[in-house]
Amino acid sequence: MYYMPTNIKNSITIDSIYTIHYFEYHKNYYFTGEKHDFWELLYVDKGEIIVTINEKEILLKQNQLILYSPNQFHSVRANGSVAPNTVIVSFGCRDKILNKISNRIYFINSYEHSFLSGIIREAKFAYKNNLSDPTYRKLKKQNIKDIPASQYGAEQMIKCFLEILLIEFLRSKKYAKKNSISIEQSQTHLQTRFEFISTWINEHIDTNFTVSDLCTKAMLGKSALESLFKENTGMSVIAYCRKMKTEAAKKMLREDIYNVSQISELLGFSSVHYFSRTFKKLENISPSEYAKSVKAVIDHATLIKSR
Repeated sequence: MYYMPTNIKNSITIDSIYTIHYFEYHKNYYFTGEKHDFWELLYVDKGEIIVTINEKEILLKQNQLILYSPNQFHSVRANGSVAPNTVIVSFGCRDKILNKISNRIYFINSYEHSFLSGIIREAKFAYKNNLSDPTYRKLKKQNIKDIPASQYGAEQMIKCFLEILLIEFLRSKKYAKKNSISIEQSQTHLQTRFEFISTWINEHIDTNFTVSDLCTKAMLGKSALESLFKENTGMSVIAYCRKMKTEAAKKMLREDIYNVSQISELLGFSSVHYFSRTFKKLENISPSEYAKSVKAVIDHATLIKSR
C-alpha cells in the first residue's frame, strides 16, 4: 500500500521579526510618530492609549489591538491620566491578505492573549534585547549554546504564535466594523486638546515658542495641529498666535505701562519693526497710532465729563 503526501499551504507566512516590545508607559507618554516598510501590531495590555493613523485618532482600551500597514504613519500617546502597558510586535510579511485586517480595533480574548503572552515569553528566550528598550534597531539572538532545552525553538514559536494570531483575526468578526476609527471619541479628544493648547498659548503669550513646541504640548503632529486650528479658529497656528500676541499688545497699550519697544520685547518679537508690521497688518493701524487713538478717546471722555 502506497501513501501520497499532501503538501501544506501556508495562508500567512511571517518572513522576519523587526522588534518585540513590552512597554510600561508613563501617563504623559507621547511618541511623535514614524512609518516603516513592515507591519506593526499594537496591543493594550493595561489602561488605554490613543493612536494616530494618518492624522485620525483611535482610542484603544485594555484588551484591544490594532495592526498598522507598511508605510503607514502612526503615533502613540497616553491619555494623561492612566499609565498604559502595551505589547508591540513589528514583522515582515508579503501576504496582501493582511490588508483586510489592518486599521481595525480587535477585542482580544484569553485564548488570543495566550499567543501574545507566548510571543513575549519566547522573545526573552530567543533574544538578548531588553524588551522595554525603545531604542534598539535589531534583535540580537542568544548564543545557541546558551539556550537550554526548555527554550529550544523559541524563534519558531514566535513565528507560529504570530501566524496563528493573525489567522484568528482573519477568521474573526470581533472588530468594530463600521467605526474602527472612533470619530466621536476623536472629536472629544481633539476639542479638549484645542482648549488646552489655546489656553496654554494665551498664558504663555509673553514667551518665545515655536510650532514644534506647540505640537509637543498638544501631542499632535504639525499637520494635525494645523487642521485643529483651522477647524476651530479658521486660521493657521501661526496666524492665531500672531492674533493673540496682537490682542495682548493692544491690552498693554491701553494699560499705558510699557512703550512700544518694551511691548515688542515682552511679547517675544524679533524686532520693533516686525512687531509694528505685524500689528498694522492685523489692525490696519500701527501700535503708536493705536496708543494715540486710545489716549484720544480717554481725553475726549475726560473733556465731556468736565463739562
